[in-house]
Order: sequence, then C-alpha cells, then structure tokens
Amino acid sequence: MNEFFKKRLKRNKTDLKDASSNAMMLSAAYIEDAIRGRYYQSGLARNLAPDRKFHLKCFNIHSSLPYEIGLILTITLHSALAFFEPVQMINRASPSLPTWVIISGILSVFVYSIDICLSIIYTSRRNFISSIHNISYIIMVFLLASDYIIYTLTKRMIFRFLRATLLLVRTRTLRGTTLVMLWVIPKFIQFLSIMVAYIGIFAVVGVHLFMQYYEHEGLYLLI
Repeated sequence: MNEFFKKRLKRNKTDLKDASSNAMMLSAAYIEDAIRGRYYQSGLARNLAPDRKFHLKCFNIHSSLPYEIGLILTITLHSALAFFEPVQMINRASPSLPTWVIISGILSVFVYSIDICLSIIYTSRRNFISSIHNISYIIMVFLLASDYIIYTLTKRMIFRFLRATLLLVRTRTLRGTTLVMLWVIPKFIQFLSIMVAYIGIFAVVGVHLFMQYYEHEGLYLLI
C-alpha cells in the first residue's frame, strides 16, 4: 500500500510540474502575441494545443522572418515585372511578352496562394474569412491569377495595378502606418487651412497698417 501511495505522489508531482510548465509556455505565447499585435485566432497561443502540431508548424513557417522577407521580395519583384511589360495592355494586345516574365508572374501568384493556404490552416477557414483584409487578399490574388488566363486568351492584362497593393494587404505594419496616415491627413489639412487663414488675416492687417510707408516719396526700396 505504501508503494502505491509513493507512485501516486510521484505521478502527481510530475503532472503538477508539466502543468506549471505548460501554463508558463501559454502565458509567454499570449505575451508574444500581444507584443506582435496578433489576434487570438491567428496567434501562437491558440496553436500550442497538443492536437495542433501541424497547425503550429504552419504558424512557425508563416510567422518566421525569412518567410516574410521572401514574401515581400516576391511582391516587389512581381511589381517590378511591369518594367519589362508594355505600358498599355488593357486596350491593346501585346503578344511579345517575354516568356520569363510570364513564368515569374505565375510563380509569384503561386507563392501568394501558398501564403493564403498556410494562413487558413492555422487560423481556420472561418476565422480567416472573418477579416476584411484577408478577403481582399484572396480577391486580389484571384484577379492576378485571372490576369494570366486573360493574357493567354486575349494577350491583355487588366489587373497589374493590384500587384503593389498586396504589400498593404499582407504587411500588418505597413497597413497600420497607411491607416494612421489616412487618419492624420484630414487633420493636417485642417491645420494647414487654419494656418493659411491666420497668415492671410495678418497679411491684410499688415498691409493696411504700413500702407503709408509703401506710398511715401520714392521709398519703394522698403518693399
């Protein structure tokens, strides 16, 4: 009987130790998500459950710095392909598009599709489509993919302007900075309007007060 209680006590201590370690890991995951501005549905803490090992791998890949740098470079290079394409491709067919440009564009769209799949895996489809910028991301990637289908059929490209906007949709920091700038611009315009009004008022008052100096005997050099 004493051996039974000793084994039971040893097992309870191990369970308590594991529970304490898991609690610390979960707390650290919540803190990291808060620091990086991640929601619970798309954060590290949600994917630490024992039955979400594959989801955790997808999350680690998707949130790693090399992956983000590679995705940003892909978007940048995809946007730079416009320099090797004809300026007008909406109203006029351009059959002379280089093959490597088409292949590079298709590979870029394939990378975007993998990025969307990784996000859906560790956030779930329902949580992914609940975000407006994720829906915009899917629509843009679909339009960019259809661009190459349209080119195959009609030798035209319509949605090239969406390439650079993927940075705003995909990069959280740049998207937040853009939203802050859009919020600040109306306030800045209001401030400039007030400044122009004050400058105009003081200018009119100054001209009225010092008019005699401007009109005195040949002292126009004071102007």
